[in-house]
Parts: sequence; C-alpha cells; structure tokens
Amino acid sequence: MASNYRSEMSTPHIYPTDGMIGVLDQAKPSIFAAAIRQGDSYVRPSGNATFYFTVYRGGEVIQAERSLSLPVTTSEGTPPWSAVTVPANTFPADDDGWGAGGGLIVHYRITYSGWGGVVTVPLDGSGSLQIGYFGTIKPPRTVGMTPESGAFVDDRAANTFRWNIEYNKDYTVSTPVAQASAVFQWRNGSSGTVNSVNVSGAGQSAVIPANTFPASTAALQWRISRVTMADGAVWEADADFWINLTTIDSLSTAQIVSPSGAYLTGNEENTFSWEHVIATGTAQTRADLQYSADAGESWESLAAVTGAAQSVIIPADTLPGGALLWRVRTCNSDGTAGEWSDPAPIVVYAAPPAPALLPVDPVPRPVLRWQSAEQQAFEARADGVSLGAVFGTAKEYRITRWLTDGAHTLGVRVQSSLGLWSEWSEVTITVSNVPPGTVALTARGVENGARLSWEAAGSFDAYLIYRDGEAIGETSDNSWTDWFANGRHRYEVRGVSGEYYALSNEVWEWSVCRCGVLSAVDGIDWILLRLRRSRPPVVSTESGRQVRLRYFSGRSRPVAEISAFTDRVHTLEYSFRPEERGELERLMALEGRTVIYKNQHGVRLIGVLSGLSGQQDWAADLRLTITETDWREYDGGRAV
Repeated sequence: MASNYRSEMSTPHIYPTDGMIGVLDQAKPSIFAAAIRQGDSYVRPSGNATFYFTVYRGGEVIQAERSLSLPVTTSEGTPPWSAVTVPANTFPADDDGWGAGGGLIVHYRITYSGWGGVVTVPLDGSGSLQIGYFGTIKPPRTVGMTPESGAFVDDRAANTFRWNIEYNKDYTVSTPVAQASAVFQWRNGSSGTVNSVNVSGAGQSAVIPANTFPASTAALQWRISRVTMADGAVWEADADFWINLTTIDSLSTAQIVSPSGAYLTGNEENTFSWEHVIATGTAQTRADLQYSADAGESWESLAAVTGAAQSVIIPADTLPGGALLWRVRTCNSDGTAGEWSDPAPIVVYAAPPAPALLPVDPVPRPVLRWQSAEQQAFEARADGVSLGAVFGTAKEYRITRWLTDGAHTLGVRVQSSLGLWSEWSEVTITVSNVPPGTVALTARGVENGARLSWEAAGSFDAYLIYRDGEAIGETSDNSWTDWFANGRHRYEVRGVSGEYYALSNEVWEWSVCRCGVLSAVDGIDWILLRLRRSRPPVVSTESGRQVRLRYFSGRSRPVAEISAFTDRVHTLEYSFRPEERGELERLMALEGRTVIYKNQHGVRLIGVLSGLSGQQDWAADLRLTITETDWREYDGGRAV
C-alpha cells in the first residue's frame, strides 16, 4: 500500500530551501535518486522507472506533461539509492524571465517498480505523494557589450570590443563555466556583408585592426553572434540583434587657454595655446588661428597647426600693434572643423610693418606712393632729412623739396595708433632738371622784416621763397617781404615751371627788431612791446613730453611710451604806459589767436595767445602766455 512507503530524495533537492527553488542546468544530464522504504525496510526497484514532468511559467502551463521511461540504477549500501538519469536538454531552456520572479518551474514525479510493488515519489512524511519541482537556469548570454549603441569608433585606429557572460540572475550557479569560443561579426548597414572573426579561449574581447571599418559611415553594426561554453552550452544571438555604431566623429569645441586679456610684445615670439574638447576623446588633427584688428568685423589668418599640438609659437613681427581679438577652431579625426572659439582680447605692443613703396618718377619734385597697414600717420624724408610727420591714412605724398640733379634717396615710414613708428622704406632715384630760365635776387632790411625782389628771364608759373634753405612762401609777383624772420638769414628764390625750376643766387640780409613786437600771423600789424616796469622784460619757457608706463608679465619694471609731442609754453612780461592804452586794447583782442612774437635779442615765437593776466594802476603790467603750435609759414602747396 502506498501509505506504507517512505522516500528520501538525494541531490538535486526538489523542495524549496529558504524560499529558493532548486535549480538544474537543462543543458546537462540530471540525476534523480530516491531511497524507498516499505515499513522499516528499503526496497530495490529494478527495470525502468517512469519520469513525468510538466513545465510552467508564472502558473501557466507552457509544456504539457511528458513522460520518459528511464533505466533504474540502484546503489549498494544503506540506504540504497535508486537513480534515473534525465538526458541533457530534456527540459526547455529559460529564454525569458531574466528579471526577478521569472523563470521556468518544472513539476515532476517518478514511478518505481520491480520488487513486487509500485510507488510514486516524492512522498511526504505521511507517505502521501507530493509534487517535486525545480527551476531551469537560463543558458549563458552576452551582456555589457562595448562599445554601446550609438558610440563612435575611429576607423583609423585599432578598436577593442568587449562583452561579458551572464547567467540567470534568479538562480545560483556554484561554478560558472568559462567561455570556450565566440564569434565577432560586423557589417556596414543592414544589407552589408557580414564579416566574422573567430575568438578562441576564455578572453571576452576582440581587437579589430585599424582601417578595417569603412570611414564616414553611421551604419556600422557589430555583435557577438555565438558563444560556446567549455561545457558545451551554446548561446546564439537573434538574427536581428545588432549594435549600431558610427565612424563619423563628433565635432570638437576649442577653448582658449592663453593669451587672454594680456599685453604682448609684438616684436618678440609669443606662444598661443588652447584646448581641444570633443565628446569622443579623439585627438585633434588640425587647428586654425585667426586675429581681428577691428573688434571682430573681419578676421585674418594667424596660424595653421597640423596634428595634435595644442599650442603654436607666433613669430616676432607677425601681429599688428593695438587692441586685437584672436580665436581658434580645431578639427576632429575626420578632419572636420568645429565652431570657432569665443574670441579672447589681447593688446599687442608692436611697431607696424614698414610700408611698401611703389615706383617713383625721377622728377625734381617726385611723388611717393606706398601701401601700409595700421597707419595713423606717416613721415617722409629726402636724403636723410625729415620732411615732417603728417597725420592721417593718406598713402601718397609729394616731396616738399625741389631736388637737385643727381641721385637722391627718398623714404617713408608710418606710425600706428600706439604711437610706434615702423622701419623706413627707401628708394633711390636719379633726378635731371631742365631750368626754364634764370632768376636774379636782391634784398634789403626793413623794420621788423626783410624785403626781397628779383628779376626773372624766362616763363615761370610761380616763385618760391627760401629762408636758410626752407620754403617760407609762394608768389606770382617779383617781390616778397619776410615778416617772420629775426636776425640775419640766407635767401633764395626758385622760379617754377611745371615739373622743372630755376634757382636764384643766394642773398644774406638782416631782419632787425628794436624791441619786442607781436602780431597775428594772418595779417601782420605789429604791436610794440617796449618796456617792463622796474626791470627788463622777461621771456620764460616751460617744455615737456607725456610719458606713459606699461606693465608686462615677466618684466619687473615698466616699459616707457614716450610721446612724440612736445608741449611748450612761453610767458612774456611787459608794461604799458598810459599813452599806450590803445596798444593794450589791440593786444587783448588777440587772445585765442595764433600770433608771432619777436624781440631784439633774436627770440621768435609762434603759437596761440592762450592767456593774459596782469594789474593796472597808472600803467598796466601784463603777463602774456603763448602756447607753441605746429604752425607753418608755408603749406607746401606748390613746392619747397
């Protein structure tokens, strides 16, 4: 009778243990054994036993009950174990249920016979039949695959692909089985040719050599198509399982490191550096640098760097002087440039480049033409003698001297907004003059001036008057009074006809003042300055230049910027008697006008009468302030 039977079950355990279901590996043969007692004695089944099992998932039958007739092997000893062996892969693989609470549950029972009785196990403590059950483990699969979907791989470099072997999370495998081999596959797009690489051994990675994958594709795919374990278990990927990759690199972002907000010495080498920021971590293949001298309205190339270097040395005299912006962009592994960086401000302390002179006609009064950058002023010279600075961006200048026959060296340089001068650019020409006639000059001294007159033979457009070799005026008449001289001077007159001239003889003459005199320069009408109460008249002078100090990184002392401009102020002290009140009123009317002052000691001053002060009683004591200005007797309209 069934109630007289008891059974003991050997490993594998078929009852829950601490709430865990016993686990069998369906990929291996499984041995089930029972020791069966009838009363106090063990029985020894023989022949075949019948193994019944039904498969469930979540309480739902997914495989109806099946039965196997299996031979019984009974061991010697006590208790005698009667075992049956269920072949590998009898139970279905757990293809789902990797999360908690999933998995397959197998219910089973075994019917033994052969000793003159029949019993079905397992039995509970009362001898009643109960259902044995266990779970099947999920076969190994690949997980943790890198690179992941959407990642970038550099087709120009070797790439390592990795994966891990994972078993069912719900059950415990006491001894994980090593990988025996795997198959790595890749293709370019879903319709591309599948390329396979066999991987032997337990190593779960594959190194694919550089230049294996196609460049510039967003359709690269890879997978591990098959894994074979050392115990023979096999995992195969689904036909549609692929991981998508790209060999198109992401765009980079450049970030300026230095210089930023710094003063640079433009006549020295300067190092510019930046960072190449890119999500894929690939190296920079190129960098472009630009600068702007107009607050970003336009940009000029500064440097180009090929390769991964993230700094470049800019040679001396490359950058223009002044306030600049600079920016940089970098290229990814595909050679594609990213966006320009935010610009960084710098101030470059540098002289501008020398102007480029254009060809010059070899006439007695030639015209210089040039090309230049950063020009805010220019200065020309002839045979080493400066012709004066001219402010502005004009790039054409007629030489303000009539040149004699023979070779002459002409030059020009330009000044930047920082007040720095470029090097001189020079050209040598050979002049040949054709005189259009002759000029005979005479002179005589007059009160506060010198009277010139001449006789001309030939046809002249105009006459230029020279004092001590400097042009002081131009006229079409045959006479000229020099009111701006003081003392003895040398005079000449140049008769001009077209591009040619005739030069008169030299004449020396005195211009004498008996006392101090002052007049507006735009209409000579002398005011006599004779006396000063109680003491001789006084002329005092103050002169100075502006100096700006700039501080640079790496220098312990400042660099001086010395202005090219001179401030010079003269103070005159005179007195006026009562009968000279009319002269005083005339003098006061000149305040704020450009005047000329001369005296019997040879002093000559030209500037603005910028101040008058003094006191009056029966006479007037007056202090006059004259600020010198760059006033010229002759503007060089025709020639000098």
